[in-house]
Amino acid sequence: MGRDGSDDRSAVFERTREFVTALKATPSIQRFVVAQRRFQTDPGVQRLLADVQREAQTFQRAQQDGTLQEEQIQQVRDAQARFYDHPLAQEFLQARDPAGTFLQETNRVISEILGFDFGQTVGPAGGAC
Repeated sequence: MGRDGSDDRSAVFERTREFVTALKATPSIQRFVVAQRRFQTDPGVQRLLADVQREAQTFQRAQQDGTLQEEQIQQVRDAQARFYDHPLAQEFLQARDPAGTFLQETNRVISEILGFDFGQTVGPAGGAC
């Protein structure tokens, strides 16, 4: 082994690649990856998502400046309903929940073995301390 532990690191990284390959082979993750790809690349569902986001921003601005009207609330609800009625949005949401649960369970097992919350420790770089 090198003085810097490079052989240990290489072994861990190789096992990590094997672990990720095993994760990706699970039905819940495979289903999510397919649904996510379809969701992200479908122009119709992306247009509906943009509509929801635009209506939500309009709603929030009106709420903050005190001009919120029932019509704006209904517009948000209508945009959300159109989005949630889209088959690809439904497919994505139905695939996301089991995949998320599986990954949370995986994190719990890893965390128990390590003795600390693995997912929290390796969160996005640049976050607040």
